[in-house]
Amino acid sequence: MGRQSRRREKRNSIKSIKEYVYIDETEMNSVLAQLKDGIPRVISSVNQMSNEEAIENSKSNTGSVDSGFNIGIKGKVGYQKQNNSGTSSTESRMSQTAIETVYNDYAINIIEEELKKAELLKESANLSAGSFVKLTQKFSISDFNLMKQFTGNTSIANLIEDESDKDGFNTFRDSAIALQGLFPDTIFVKLNSSLILGNENDFRYSKPQLEATNFSDRKITVIGRVESVLTKEVIEQISSPFSEISDIPTDNESMEIMGKIMPLFSMYFLQALFNMKEEDRIIKPLAMYFE
Repeated sequence: MGRQSRRREKRNSIKSIKEYVYIDETEMNSVLAQLKDGIPRVISSVNQMSNEEAIENSKSNTGSVDSGFNIGIKGKVGYQKQNNSGTSSTESRMSQTAIETVYNDYAINIIEEELKKAELLKESANLSAGSFVKLTQKFSISDFNLMKQFTGNTSIANLIEDESDKDGFNTFRDSAIALQGLFPDTIFVKLNSSLILGNENDFRYSKPQLEATNFSDRKITVIGRVESVLTKEVIEQISSPFSEISDIPTDNESMEIMGKIMPLFSMYFLQALFNMKEEDRIIKPLAMYFE
C-alpha cells in the first residue's frame, strides 16, 4: 500500500475529534501511575505518533528519523535527507505546550480505555463516593468569580438608573462576593443529577469561551470521581446550618462540630443555587470534552 493510500486510510478512520474543555493533570498522572504500564503506554503512543509524522514529512527515499519525548521539557522530531545536489538537514522542535497537550490527550484516552477494561468506569451517576463515572449530558456553567468581577465594575452599576433595579444589582453583587469567597478558583458544571466542581486553572477554555458554551445545544462528557452523595441525612443537616452555630456545646464535641460548619454552609448554598436533590452527586472531574 502506498504512502498516499495510508494517509487517506488514516483520515477516513477518524470518526470524531474530541474537543477537550478540562483536564486535571495532577489527578490524571496519579491515575496513570496506578494503571499497569499507564505512563509508558502514553509515552510510547506519543513517540509512535512522532515517528509517523516524521516519516510522512520526509521527501527523500533515503534518510533517518530521530524522534524523542521528554516529559515536561520538550519534544523533538527531526529527519535528515540527501539528494544529488548535496546534503541538508531539518530539525523541528515541538514546544513544551504542544508536547504537554499531546501527552495529556493520549493519557485521557488510555485512562478511559483501561478503566473500562477493569469495569471501574460506570456510565451512571447512581454510584457511591469514590467511584469513577463517565456522564454525557446537557449542562450549564457557573463562574462566581466572573460574577464578582462583573458586579464589582462601578461603571456598570452607574448605568443602572432605576432604584429597584439598583437594589437588585447590589444584592446580586453581595451574593457573588460571598459565593466567590466560599468557592475560590472553582467553576461549576451542572448536569441532570450531578454537580461538577472544576478548578478554573485546569480549563483549556478562556472564561468568555466557557460562558458562550451555555448557549450550546451540545452535550458535554465528564470523566471523574464521585466525591459525595446528598443522602437524606446530609439534606437534613444542611437544611438549617445556622442552627449549628447556636447549638455548639462546650464539651469535647465542640471542635468536631466547628469543623463541620464551613462544609455545611458550602453545601447549603450549593443546594439552594443548583436545586440539588436527595441522591444527587458531587463529582471531581478528571476530564471534560465535547465530541
